[in-house]
Amino acid sequence: MKALPRSLLVMTLVPAAAMAQEEPPYSISANAAIATEYIFRGISQTDESAAIQGGFDGSYSLQAADLYAGVWASNVDFNDGDEAQTEFDFYGGFTGKLPLGEGMTWNAGVIYFMYPGADTERDYDFIEGYLGLGYAFSQVALTPEVGIKVSYSPDYFLESGDGIYIDGTGSLSLPYDLGLGFHYGYQSIDDEGAFDAPSYSDWSVSLSKEVLSLDLSIAYVDTDIEKEECFPNATPPGGTSLCDARAVFTVSKSF
Repeated sequence: MKALPRSLLVMTLVPAAAMAQEEPPYSISANAAIATEYIFRGISQTDESAAIQGGFDGSYSLQAADLYAGVWASNVDFNDGDEAQTEFDFYGGFTGKLPLGEGMTWNAGVIYFMYPGADTERDYDFIEGYLGLGYAFSQVALTPEVGIKVSYSPDYFLESGDGIYIDGTGSLSLPYDLGLGFHYGYQSIDDEGAFDAPSYSDWSVSLSKEVLSLDLSIAYVDTDIEKEECFPNATPPGGTSLCDARAVFTVSKSF
């Protein structure tokens, strides 16, 4: 913030003192959530059981973009004999605005998915890079927002080779402070040996609202994966229902 001229300093002593306390270029936040289920790209990660989740985020404002980093964790259950019980996500990247439009933003980064305790032969851990674009129509009724993100992993979950995920989102601000969200994703996987459904689509529709300083949401989630092809390798006879349509309720809070 530019300093006030000395001739104005005495005349506006109190406002100047307040303005001198600039907001720092960095911020730190935390988040916590309880969900009826942890869904990742349309597939249950908790064997249709509840999930407790949380994380920390930090950002630093640079001249042309914001640098961010964070960590997030959730319980998981892949029906694999409880080898993997926790997922940790470590991520970092840059985000900023594009000069093409006032509401256009970009986001690029890397995320590492880690599953401590899992058998090393399964090799659940993997890394992804991602690039996303978003646009907010701030002057339009219901303030719609749209976004698209492409994620790439050179060695996806369970050593399944190249993995590409294309994620499209949209949202509307409805009356009564309700939020309506839409999502469609397409996951392609190179190695069919680790998955019976190497390529599939997932989608969801969600409704959210803040109540008593808590963020509440309910989502309908589904995929086009047949039950007998559902991860992991349709282990139980007849396959699993982890890829079937379901409703997920989440209570979350950011600090």
